[in-house]
Amino acid sequence: MTKDRSKRMQAVYKDLSKTDFNPSDAFDVLKERTSVKFDESVDVNLTLGIDGKQSDQVVRGFIALPHGLGKNKKVAVFCKAEEWDMIKSAGADFVGLENLVEEFKSEKIDCDVCITNKDSMPYIMNISKILGQRGLMPNAKSGTLTENLVDAVKAFKKGVASYRSDKSGNISTSIGKVSFDTQSLLSNMRELIQSILSAKPKAIKVDGYIKSIFVSSTMGPGLKITASEVMS
Repeated sequence: MTKDRSKRMQAVYKDLSKTDFNPSDAFDVLKERTSVKFDESVDVNLTLGIDGKQSDQVVRGFIALPHGLGKNKKVAVFCKAEEWDMIKSAGADFVGLENLVEEFKSEKIDCDVCITNKDSMPYIMNISKILGQRGLMPNAKSGTLTENLVDAVKAFKKGVASYRSDKSGNISTSIGKVSFDTQSLLSNMRELIQSILSAKPKAIKVDGYIKSIFVSSTMGPGLKITASEVMS
């Protein structure tokens, strides 16, 4: 299997000697070089000129992408009974409060996102460890602790890209699928980059904030793109 994978990757990278790609050209290459049977994710990988070990320089946020992510995320919402019908109509997969807490305790819920508001937050504090271990604990910075539950559900069902810089100042997040047309991927990436620019720490200058941008697919090559093409 290793030998076969090596041959496949050699074919994927063949003739890719260019160091900086126009973003549209890079997406075209990823689409042309796909060599697997599933619809690969397309990721954007950035290196920022920050000190990721400093708490005031952590870059995090979320953005509702104009063309979604190509994945139907399962959304659970903790809210009071009078809001349940409205939240279900918005597209939530699981809605409740005390009953939903109990289902999480018994591991009966499989979801990608948990959303709530301030009024309902106290009810889920006793499962904060369960949610935290699964990366599901609602918080304002990720858009999952909000007073506008309907808009949040619609946004996450369509496709929200969340991001957070690591200790090395790197960010990696998905912006769609290889099956998306090039313009949709480009539009999604521009929205993501603008969000990251808006989240720039005050101590960091604009020049040198975004040091490099790569795009890649799940099983494909990583291609460095000309950052200026998507930063304006």
